[in-house]
Amino acid sequence: MKITGIVIKADSLNTTRFYLCTGNEVVTVDSHVELPVGKLVELTGEYTHYFFKAAENKGVSDNKLEKKVKEFLSFTSPEVKLFTDAPSLLEMSNLFEKAAEVIAKAVFELRPIKVRYDGDCDGILAGLILKKGIEAFAANRKIPLFLRCQESGGAVYKEKDWEEDKATLMEGSLLILLDHGANQESKPSLENSSKRFEVMVVDHHPPALKHGIRHFVSPFNVKNCDEPSSYNTGMLSFEISRRLALEIEDSILPYRYYSMQADTSSFRKKEFFQQAVIVDYIAVTASEPRSLEYYEKTLANQDLVKELYSEEETKIRKGLEKATNKAKVTEGKIRIVSCDVAGIAKKNTYPSLSKLHNAVQTHFSQDGQPTASLLYTKNNLSFRANHSAAEKGFSANKIIPVLREEFGNYGFTGGGHNVAASSRFPQDYAKQIVSTALKMVNQLNE
Repeated sequence: MKITGIVIKADSLNTTRFYLCTGNEVVTVDSHVELPVGKLVELTGEYTHYFFKAAENKGVSDNKLEKKVKEFLSFTSPEVKLFTDAPSLLEMSNLFEKAAEVIAKAVFELRPIKVRYDGDCDGILAGLILKKGIEAFAANRKIPLFLRCQESGGAVYKEKDWEEDKATLMEGSLLILLDHGANQESKPSLENSSKRFEVMVVDHHPPALKHGIRHFVSPFNVKNCDEPSSYNTGMLSFEISRRLALEIEDSILPYRYYSMQADTSSFRKKEFFQQAVIVDYIAVTASEPRSLEYYEKTLANQDLVKELYSEEETKIRKGLEKATNKAKVTEGKIRIVSCDVAGIAKKNTYPSLSKLHNAVQTHFSQDGQPTASLLYTKNNLSFRANHSAAEKGFSANKIIPVLREEFGNYGFTGGGHNVAASSRFPQDYAKQIVSTALKMVNQLNE
């Protein structure tokens, strides 16, 4: 049997492994004779289960085939319609197209791609959405794909994450960070990674000043973006994936809506509330990170979704009852709620601090009054507020930099959005940090 194409890559780890593009697909070739990369060759041999085993090869000339291969290895983003009437989404179109182009190029070049995603509903579903898009793009073109997806532990791309990537990922690979990595705390590790890998960050959280991210997909790239926090990472990843494989957009659209609901995007649809809740519920209660395939199968099982939602609802109700009984409420221009939930929101149990806080904030602001709440443990301080409180001057993104300036040398880290943010710190400084934050919030009522 004979196949003809251009040798596009030699495997750096296997001296007998090469990749040949025929213009219709990319074939994995096993050859004990070195094949010239970039040259058009005709191979004689046979297909095995995993590759084409070449017995002979010779150089050939075929301008028509060379043109076909070149076209095959090029990418043009398709025209898409907007699913959401979101003014800034259209302005981000060039970011989505460029991101899809970067990913397509990595696939064409057979470079490893690693997707790291934050371990909450938005991050997890952004990971699932992007994984689906990359896989469909490669499958459509019959190109071998070297893709790994991994949940990251929190909003920061840490030094240990960089060290792990350096040890396990080939130089020149494409590293994609979803729903984390743009903040100030991630900057040192991100700078190191950018020297070794091609790095893309898709994140709707406020970025560090002069972040230096080469490929940055963010609503903060749009001047005067309306409600940046509403353009959550699941939404952004959907826009990238559908440009890679337009035919899968209907199948990944629900994941987009679940992620929007979880992050309370103003473009969300509330009928997807249960699915959004159970993704976070699984993420918090699992003894170790679940795979994206696990979430996909769970969300497809409606009976299981209802069962898990019922479990979650019972636990959140009990946690909310305990927190509201302990909460201190100060009325004023802005209603201020504070509560020590150290005995209620515990690590690796449900409700987590984040989910408990969402319930507490909803409970105390259901009458529509401007309401801001601070919940804290021995190591964490969480901020929530409704939009009417933000209009009265509340902004977590004004408080956190002050805390970082004062306590950063003692291990304080934090970030998020104006009306939803969180921070971590050593236990020894908890009292001072909480006191400083409450003082700043209470000044809004003076």
